[in-house]
Formats: sequence, C-alpha cells, structure tokens
Amino acid sequence: MNNVMIWQACKRLMQQADLVYVSTVNPEGFPDTRAMGNLYNLEQFGRLTGFLESQPNDFTVYLGTNRESVKIDQISKNEKVCLYYCSFPETHGLSLTGAIEIVEDKEIREALWQDDWIQFYAGGLNGLDYTVLRVKPTLARGWYKTGKYEFSIE
Repeated sequence: MNNVMIWQACKRLMQQADLVYVSTVNPEGFPDTRAMGNLYNLEQFGRLTGFLESQPNDFTVYLGTNRESVKIDQISKNEKVCLYYCSFPETHGLSLTGAIEIVEDKEIREALWQDDWIQFYAGGLNGLDYTVLRVKPTLARGWYKTGKYEFSIE
C-alpha cells in the first residue's frame, strides 16, 4: 500500500473513531492513558470540519478538558504525549506522538466550543475550567490491514 493510501486511511480513521486515547507521562515516568472525545469524528462534531481542515498540519489534534484534570498537571511537567485511534473491524490502529500545549487563543476556543459542554465546564466557554489542548504530532505509526506503517509529520 502506498503512502498516499495510508495517509488517507489514517485521516478516515480519525474522522470515524468515537474516541481518541491520550497518554501522558505521570510523575513516575509511566504512561497514563485515558479516553477522550474525538473532535475529528464527523458524525459527532461535523460542524468543526471547516476549522480542522484549515489547520496547517493535517494531523494537528485539538482536545477539550478541565483545567484541574490530572493530565494538565502532567503536561505542565512533560509535554510529550501519544494519541491512539483504532478500528478493530478495519484492523487499523494509528499512534501519533508529539508535543501537547494549552491553547489560550480565544478564536480557537470559540471555534471548538460545543454548547452541550456547559455540563462539564463551570462558567462555560469563558470560564476558567474550559481548556483547549493542541497536539502537533511529529510521528505517525501503526498497523493497517496486513502491515505496519510509519511516517514523519511536519
């Protein structure tokens, strides 16, 4: 399978996966993994398609979380993360590794905000709890159908 087909399969997986698994590094140096909402899922977050497609890197990932979460404390000490998307029926797993950062940009926060998130974030869109994270992966690797793949992301 050629690189273009793998890239397309990876983008499709990101658009179809219900969840993204996010691993940070805990204080003891071990991975700490949790499932998070996948903002790239077209069925759940289709209104974000234009915003996400406008990003300079096709694999830049945005996440919403609570400011007081364990992951915020962990990324303040170590910005290295791994994201994982998978589809068992397609025999496809995608691992993205890179750095994560907190996004304070008001336009990005507004673009990603979902009105039903008010139940999760005290103060809503402009509250202190709503936090946007951005991952700029540098490496993608995984397994698709019958073989492994790996490519750099710039």
